[in-house]
Amino acid sequence: MEPREFVPQIVSEGEHQAIYGLMLVSVKRCPLCKEIMIEPPCKDYYQGPFPRWIECSFESQIKRAGWVIKSGVEAAEEAICATCAASGKAYFLCDLCGEKRSTDEVQVSIGDPPVYLCKQCYKTIPAQEWDDKEEHLREEHRYDFE
Repeated sequence: MEPREFVPQIVSEGEHQAIYGLMLVSVKRCPLCKEIMIEPPCKDYYQGPFPRWIECSFESQIKRAGWVIKSGVEAAEEAICATCAASGKAYFLCDLCGEKRSTDEVQVSIGDPPVYLCKQCYKTIPAQEWDDKEEHLREEHRYDFE
Protein backbone atom coordinates (compact mmCIF):
# COMPACT_ATOMS: atom_id res chain seq x y z
CA MET A 1 0.00 0.00 0.00
CA GLU A 2 1.23 3.48 -0.85
CA PRO A 3 1.43 5.88 2.11
CA ARG A 4 -0.92 8.30 0.33
CA GLU A 5 -3.56 5.53 0.27
CA PHE A 6 -3.47 4.93 4.02
CA VAL A 7 -6.64 5.98 5.84
CA PRO A 8 -6.34 6.68 9.58
CA GLN A 9 -8.46 4.32 11.68
CA ILE A 10 -10.10 4.28 15.08
CA VAL A 11 -8.55 1.49 17.17
CA SER A 12 -10.57 1.83 20.34
CA GLU A 13 -13.61 3.85 21.30
CA GLY A 14 -15.65 3.37 24.42
CA GLU A 15 -18.54 5.29 25.89
CA HIS A 16 -16.50 6.62 28.83
CA GLN A 17 -13.00 5.93 27.55
CA ALA A 18 -10.51 7.83 25.47
CA ILE A 19 -10.62 7.33 21.73
CA TYR A 20 -7.44 5.95 20.14
CA GLY A 21 -6.54 6.21 16.48
CA LEU A 22 -3.98 4.71 14.15
CA MET A 23 -2.04 7.06 11.84
CA LEU A 24 1.15 6.93 9.79
CA VAL A 25 4.34 8.33 11.28
CA SER A 26 7.61 8.89 9.49
CA VAL A 27 10.52 6.72 10.66
CA LYS A 28 14.04 6.18 9.36
CA ARG A 29 16.89 3.77 10.02
CA CYS A 30 19.80 4.98 12.09
CA PRO A 31 22.73 5.08 9.64
CA LEU A 32 25.04 3.55 12.26
CA CYS A 33 23.10 0.78 14.05
CA LYS A 34 20.35 0.35 11.41
CA GLU A 35 17.58 0.33 14.05
CA ILE A 36 14.25 2.00 13.23
CA MET A 37 14.43 5.55 14.55
CA ILE A 38 11.56 7.95 15.31
CA GLU A 39 11.52 11.66 16.07
CA PRO A 40 10.52 12.23 19.71
CA PRO A 41 7.39 14.29 20.36
CA CYS A 42 7.82 18.02 20.86
CA LYS A 43 8.68 18.74 24.49
CA ASP A 44 6.52 21.88 24.46
CA TYR A 45 3.38 19.75 24.33
CA TYR A 46 4.11 17.20 27.07
CA GLN A 47 3.58 14.03 25.03
CA GLY A 48 1.70 15.47 22.09
CA PRO A 49 -1.08 13.17 20.90
CA PHE A 50 0.37 10.15 22.70
CA PRO A 51 -1.63 8.70 25.63
CA ARG A 52 -0.47 9.69 29.09
CA TRP A 53 -1.19 6.23 30.44
CA ILE A 54 2.23 4.74 31.28
CA GLU A 55 1.57 1.51 29.36
CA CYS A 56 0.67 3.40 26.15
CA SER A 57 3.03 6.37 26.35
CA PHE A 58 5.33 7.25 23.47
CA GLU A 59 8.27 5.67 25.29
CA SER A 60 6.48 2.41 26.11
CA GLN A 61 5.13 2.06 22.56
CA ILE A 62 8.54 2.46 20.88
CA LYS A 63 10.10 0.12 23.43
CA ARG A 64 7.57 -2.59 22.54
CA ALA A 65 8.27 -2.00 18.83
CA GLY A 66 12.03 -2.17 19.37
CA TRP A 67 12.51 1.32 17.89
CA VAL A 68 15.00 3.97 19.02
CA ILE A 69 14.70 7.73 19.43
CA LYS A 70 16.29 10.09 16.93
CA SER A 71 18.95 12.33 18.48
CA GLY A 72 19.81 15.92 17.62
CA VAL A 73 23.22 14.71 16.46
CA GLU A 74 24.27 14.05 12.88
CA ALA A 75 27.00 11.86 11.43
CA ALA A 76 27.94 12.42 7.78
CA GLU A 77 24.96 14.82 7.50
CA GLU A 78 22.43 12.18 8.65
CA ALA A 79 20.67 12.14 12.01
CA ILE A 80 21.66 9.24 14.24
CA CYS A 81 19.76 7.63 17.11
CA ALA A 82 20.15 8.77 20.72
CA THR A 83 21.74 5.44 21.68
CA CYS A 84 24.52 5.75 19.07
CA ALA A 85 25.05 9.43 19.94
CA ALA A 86 25.34 8.65 23.67
CA SER A 87 27.75 5.81 22.89
CA GLY A 88 30.09 8.10 20.96
CA LYS A 89 29.84 6.08 17.75
CA ALA A 90 30.35 9.09 15.49
CA TYR A 91 32.35 12.30 15.55
CA PHE A 92 31.71 16.04 15.33
CA LEU A 93 33.78 19.18 15.11
CA CYS A 94 33.35 21.55 18.06
CA ASP A 95 32.60 25.05 16.81
CA LEU A 96 34.44 26.58 19.76
CA CYS A 97 37.73 24.69 20.04
CA GLY A 98 37.78 23.20 16.53
CA GLU A 99 38.60 19.74 17.90
CA LYS A 100 37.11 16.51 16.52
CA ARG A 101 35.24 14.77 19.34
CA SER A 102 33.02 11.68 19.74
CA THR A 103 29.27 12.26 19.86
CA ASP A 104 29.07 11.40 23.57
CA GLU A 105 30.98 14.69 24.08
CA VAL A 106 28.22 16.94 22.63
CA GLN A 107 27.22 19.55 25.21
CA VAL A 108 25.03 21.71 22.94
CA SER A 109 23.59 21.23 19.46
CA ILE A 110 22.26 24.34 17.71
CA GLY A 111 20.66 24.76 14.29
CA ASP A 112 19.81 22.70 11.24
CA PRO A 113 22.20 21.40 10.10
CA PRO A 114 23.48 21.37 13.66
CA VAL A 115 26.56 23.10 14.99
CA TYR A 116 28.05 21.56 18.13
CA LEU A 117 29.84 22.71 21.25
CA CYS A 118 31.68 20.10 23.32
CA LYS A 119 31.65 19.15 26.99
CA GLN A 120 35.38 19.86 27.31
CA CYS A 121 34.88 23.50 26.27
CA TYR A 122 31.90 23.75 28.63
CA LYS A 123 34.17 22.68 31.49
CA THR A 124 37.20 24.78 30.61
CA ILE A 125 36.13 27.93 28.72
CA PRO A 126 35.20 30.99 30.83
CA ALA A 127 31.43 31.26 31.29
CA GLN A 128 31.19 34.61 29.50
CA GLU A 129 32.99 33.25 26.44
CA TRP A 130 30.71 30.18 26.39
CA ASP A 131 27.58 32.30 26.76
CA ASP A 132 28.70 34.69 24.02
CA LYS A 133 29.41 31.80 21.61
CA GLU A 134 26.10 30.08 22.36
CA GLU A 135 24.16 33.35 21.96
CA HIS A 136 25.96 34.04 18.66
CA LEU A 137 25.11 30.56 17.32
CA ARG A 138 21.47 30.80 18.41
CA GLU A 139 21.19 34.18 16.68
CA GLU A 140 22.94 32.85 13.55
CA HIS A 141 20.57 29.85 13.36
CA ARG A 142 17.35 31.49 14.54
CA TYR A 143 15.58 30.93 11.21
CA ASP A 144 16.70 27.33 10.60
CA PHE A 145 13.40 25.75 11.61
CA GLU A 146 10.94 28.12 9.96
